[in-house]
Amino acid sequence: MTAQTKRKVQQLKISILQAVDLPVFGDAIKNAKELFSTNFFNAIQGKDTCEPFFKCGYAKGAPVQTTPKEDYNPKNPSISQTLLIPVCVPVVNDRVIVEAWDDNEVGANFIGAIPFSFADITARTLAAKKNGQNGFFTWEDIYGADACFFSKQAMEMNHHPETGNHYKGRVLFHFEIDEDEHPQKKSVDLDKKVKEECRKQRITEKHEFHMMADIGQGIGMATNHPYQVKIKIRSFELISAKPK
Repeated sequence: MTAQTKRKVQQLKISILQAVDLPVFGDAIKNAKELFSTNFFNAIQGKDTCEPFFKCGYAKGAPVQTTPKEDYNPKNPSISQTLLIPVCVPVVNDRVIVEAWDDNEVGANFIGAIPFSFADITARTLAAKKNGQNGFFTWEDIYGADACFFSKQAMEMNHHPETGNHYKGRVLFHFEIDEDEHPQKKSVDLDKKVKEECRKQRITEKHEFHMMADIGQGIGMATNHPYQVKIKIRSFELISAKPK
């Protein structure tokens, strides 16, 4: 008889501190009207603000979600909420997906998915504890389809960001895992200790980087047209000059 692996229960804490550059549903509707000019889009006004909320359905049952942030704007990108999720380890499913949504007058508009590995979260949490820290911070980008497209292909890109090519914002997370015999499943306000640790580590400060990309030659191109190369980092992009 093989010995059974003893399972234990842990409390996964997913804190969302900030969300930057999220798309505005009203802007998407305006762009869609210009592109398609259909009665469906003309009937929707679309608000000029984003009311983001985040949810995670990793545990069994209904997903846990934050409260929509009604006062969200570029100058106030704070979300400051934590998702508490009970986890039995060893886990059956390693994929943890956090979804970003926009609460609007025609229902919730799906912004995009942000996938994580539970094994990676565990490893990084243990590494942080060795350094005397409870959990770790990470900025994660959201990629998907342009917000003005609502096709099946666009939804696939939003749900599978590895296939998306449009930057839709970035989110500051803090992850923490605790041993807990009675874990909770709910959304709570961000712990002040996490916010203070974020300030101490200077996580939200801006940094400048210089990048140089040398473009040599293209081999086996489809046609003989003069190709150009585009380099895109989030909303910033550069296009090479036409080849001589």
